[in-house]
Amino acid sequence: MSHVCPRCFESSIMQLRVTELRRNKPYPHCTYHPTLKGVPAEEVANLLDTALRANYAISSSPLEFSEARSFHDVVRDVTGADDDLVVQDLVSALMDADYYDQRDGDFPFYGEDQNYELIKPEGWLQSALWNEFRSAITHDRRFFNEDAKSLLAEIFDKVHLQSDSDGKSALYALDSSARIFRARKVRTVVEAEAVKADPRKALGPPPENLRQAGRMNAAGIGAFYGGLNANTCIAELRPPVGSLVCLGAFRPRRPIYVLDFTRFERPGRQIHILSKNYFSRTTQWAFLQSFEVEISKPVLPDDEHLEYVPAQAVAEYLTSVPITLRKKPLRIQGLVFRSAQHAGGKNVVLFGDAALVANGDVPNAPMRAPTQMFDDDIPSLPARAERIPALEFIDGSFALQSVMSATYDVEEEHLSPEGEADF
Repeated sequence: MSHVCPRCFESSIMQLRVTELRRNKPYPHCTYHPTLKGVPAEEVANLLDTALRANYAISSSPLEFSEARSFHDVVRDVTGADDDLVVQDLVSALMDADYYDQRDGDFPFYGEDQNYELIKPEGWLQSALWNEFRSAITHDRRFFNEDAKSLLAEIFDKVHLQSDSDGKSALYALDSSARIFRARKVRTVVEAEAVKADPRKALGPPPENLRQAGRMNAAGIGAFYGGLNANTCIAELRPPVGSLVCLGAFRPRRPIYVLDFTRFERPGRQIHILSKNYFSRTTQWAFLQSFEVEISKPVLPDDEHLEYVPAQAVAEYLTSVPITLRKKPLRIQGLVFRSAQHAGGKNVVLFGDAALVANGDVPNAPMRAPTQMFDDDIPSLPARAERIPALEFIDGSFALQSVMSATYDVEEEHLSPEGEADF
């Protein structure tokens, strides 16, 4: 029986797992590094077996025409073993422990004459939870729905720690260099002059009594919607040709943490299959790739009321749950999502203080004094915390635009025999 040690492997994850296996065990020395304590190759093979079966499938494709790998290469890739003898020890141990019964039609999973392909992670688990959540929040109970909240907690667990294949985090801070554009349709030049006279108020968030439901906020809930470039901002208004649009730019006065769903359009950061969070991170990423498409798709005006409800609940959940980043407690204050009206464009929606504009006469900025309407033994409503606006209007950024034309991207839909579109 051969024994291996952490030094037998280049993979840091593999080194960690082997170290864990040999901890507080009276094992003999490593076969290949006699001065170090080793672990039986059979135990390491047992560790590999679970990960390999969950993430690899036997391939029928020739190596030269596919991404398939030989059995030896798979073991070498996963473990980072730098000695062919170590690889062979693990290959032999995996094959020896590969139980199957030919009488039941079973066949061996491991074989030196077989090739293997990595299974692409799928977000079916989160998708099932999401469908359950959508049904619960849309057609069951919208308020005080603890079941829906627990579903969101499972679906979006530690989503702020995700990053793409380039190492770009889904969570980052918009700083003073960021530009967030807001636009408003006006009917006349006179009306445009009124907007120009007070753009902080006219282009800022609406008063409490005028807050309509949006893609990410319920009616009455304050939110600041903007585009990360001017063309996206104008396109989102869906202005008719010939109309006038007032445009202005805002910037953060302090860092505003946003969760960027467009990050999920790319492949996720590569995670080793032996990492303890491999399954949860990769399947969540796969789900979020489809979720990003769902929350960004166009919604027709007649469908907005119900179609927006799930996204509104997600936005409220993500911006209300405290998170920790590099041991620093913080909250997500906004979401970035792909524009449905402008190809390649990005929208941002900000909440709470991040949605308030300095010197914008925001109606909910003043503090509310504690009320003394009731007897002393009845609790009074707490004072509203002071709101400190996180945005400021950029002087000189106001512009009046005239919509000269509009373009549409279309694709052919096929009708079923009954005359309905076959989607």
